Formats: sequence, C-alpha cells, structure tokens
Amino acid sequence: MSDSDSSSIEEAVVGIVLTATSAPNYSLAVKSGQSAKADREAKKVAKEQEAKKAEEAKKAEEAKKAEEAKKAEEAKKAEEAKKAEEAKKGEEIKKEGTDK
Repeated sequence: MSDSDSSSIEEAVVGIVLTATSAPNYSLAVKSGQSAKADREAKKVAKEQEAKKAEEAKKAEEAKKAEEAKKAEEAKKAEEAKKAEEAKKGEEIKKEGTDK
C-alpha cells in the first residue's frame, strides 16, 4: 500500500468513527433544539394569553366604571327631578296662600 492509500483509509476510518460518535450527540442536539423551540413557543402562547386576560380585565373594569357612572348620573337626575317637584309643590302652596 502506498502512503496515499493508507492516508485515505485513515481519513475514512476517522470519518466513520466521528460520524458514529457524533450521531447520538447530534440527535440529542436536535431534540434539545426542538425542546427549546417548544419552550419558546409555549412561553409565547402563555404571554399572549396573559395579555389577552389583562385586556379582558381592563375592558371589564372600564365597563364597570361606565355602569357606575351611568347609575350616578341617573341618581343625580332623579334627585334633581325630586327637587324640581318639591319646588313646584312649594310654588303651588304659595299661590294658594296668596289667592285666599
């Protein structure tokens, strides 16, 4: 065998050995990469769900405040109507008193 033949065989053997030893590690690296990708995806989904819940809570709070403001406005109008009615009755009583 010549030197070039033996070096070719040596390179081939080294290549086979490296492939054989790195294949399981490559598989683990791929699984690890897939796992990391799945973790990132899960975190992204969780973050989106959290943002959605926060938005819904914010909308619910705004709706609650709007309802409270509406009730306060209705109560204010009812109070003004009551005062107007009392003032009207007071005027009628004064008229009756001056008509006599």
